[in-house]
Amino acid sequence: RTQHFREFYFVKTEEVHTHNFASVNVTKQPTCSTVGEKTLICSCGQSQFVAIPATGEHSFVNNVCTQCPSILSEEGFILTLNEDGKSYTLSDFIADESKTEIFIPDLYNDLPITAIGNMAFQNCQQITSIRLPDTLTSIGEIAFDNCINLSIIIIPNGVTVIQDGAFMRCEKLFNVIVPDSVTNIGTSTFLLCENLTNITYQGTCEQWNAILKKLDWFGANRHYTIH
Repeated sequence: RTQHFREFYFVKTEEVHTHNFASVNVTKQPTCSTVGEKTLICSCGQSQFVAIPATGEHSFVNNVCTQCPSILSEEGFILTLNEDGKSYTLSDFIADESKTEIFIPDLYNDLPITAIGNMAFQNCQQITSIRLPDTLTSIGEIAFDNCINLSIIIIPNGVTVIQDGAFMRCEKLFNVIVPDSVTNIGTSTFLLCENLTNITYQGTCEQWNAILKKLDWFGANRHYTIH
């Protein structure tokens, strides 16, 4: 007679633990321009790091930011010292509604202004004209977005990069002068500039065709003339 045996296995199941990161330890405070960091700690000992966004708000004492290498000029320009320590980026502008004509100098504290930062003049709708410094080499993303009363822009010789959306929504812009130093024009640079039909280029046809122009740099389905 054959005997059959059944085997029984007992599996111990562990209770699933849901982390409760109730304890927070800020290890690095954010500043106006740098990201901070905090550590979240669970009762089980597990931890994770989380970034704290930069505040974006400068703290000026005697026109010098206490948190970053930025200064506030008398004209309302916020100038941030570049990593090379030898030049500035105009990173923001504290708008004065009474000022419609803006003059940006070539030098500040004997150092050149080489870049217009991202969003530096965005929504400054009172500006009708602006003089860019001859020391400029780049114009940041949406730097002049929605400057609806800006009518003409002369880009200085020496600028190589015009980034995405730099002049988008400048409704009254009707002429742009582009130097032959420009090598890159970003996406949607002149999007919704409905009155812009002419671009004055200071180089040759071959140089113009050699410029790296991203998708819809001028805006879709629009015609323009290069002079």
